[in-house]
Amino acid sequence: MAQADSTRDSIPGFGAAVRSRRGGAGLSLAALGEKAGVHFTAISKVERGQRAPSLRLAADLASALGVSVDVLLLDAARLAASPASPPARKTGRAK
Repeated sequence: MAQADSTRDSIPGFGAAVRSRRGGAGLSLAALGEKAGVHFTAISKVERGQRAPSLRLAADLASALGVSVDVLLLDAARLAASPASPPARKTGRAK
């Protein structure tokens, strides 16, 4: 039996939503992991899009962040729909 792709069913923007909420709460990966009862590497993989969260993991992360899963999903949809920020440009004149 072939191994399932852990990102096959990923939710676009979900990892960015978790990272944004975590940063807003001032939590490190380790602190969020402790609050959610999961290892920080699992959260890191979700944030980087390398792992699709299970419903249980999404619920645990949402609870640890003080929001509901639907709030994280709405954040994810908003972040996935927004265009990526363009790279910063140098404003100095060439010499």
